[in-house]
Amino acid sequence: MKTRVLFTLLMTGALMAQSPRRAPRYDELRTYLGLTDTQVSQLQTIQSNFQTEVRDLRQGQADKQKALRDALNAGTTDAAAVGRLLLDIDSGRKQISAKRDVMETQAAGVMNTDQQTKLKALTETADLRSVLRQAIAAGLVEPPQGAGIGRRPGFGPGAEARPRMRGRVRPGAGFRQ
Repeated sequence: MKTRVLFTLLMTGALMAQSPRRAPRYDELRTYLGLTDTQVSQLQTIQSNFQTEVRDLRQGQADKQKALRDALNAGTTDAAAVGRLLLDIDSGRKQISAKRDVMETQAAGVMNTDQQTKLKALTETADLRSVLRQAIAAGLVEPPQGAGIGRRPGFGPGAEARPRMRGRVRPGAGFRQ
């Protein structure tokens, strides 16, 4: 589970860096775990290799899911064909999961014991995210200022100074003459 949080953080960084293909920086993760430049580079390589390995599997999954959706929308009565597609989709999920497990093991091997302990604490904190949201909703905990859990209009620095608007005005909408 602890490596799943690291994987999620790596994936988030990778998705954010999609425009010009540059490697994410992971500044906060680097600081929190005390990662070296070499470790970050190794983690990026492991994550990049994983993405390359599963790209075709994901495309196959998308194709099979589309075929299943098309067959069901067409009102197929061929239960065997639908069953094959479902089994193929499940098989693809298992293959991706197995590759993810290998990637997570490799990523954990890059970190030292202290970093793995910190990652475990980070994972445990992430597991409490929904509990924290509920505590905020119940008024037991003050919402954090700025970005983060509980962030919505009306919260955060300067919220009192922002004018409240009811409804949205569409461009071009307004007074008619």
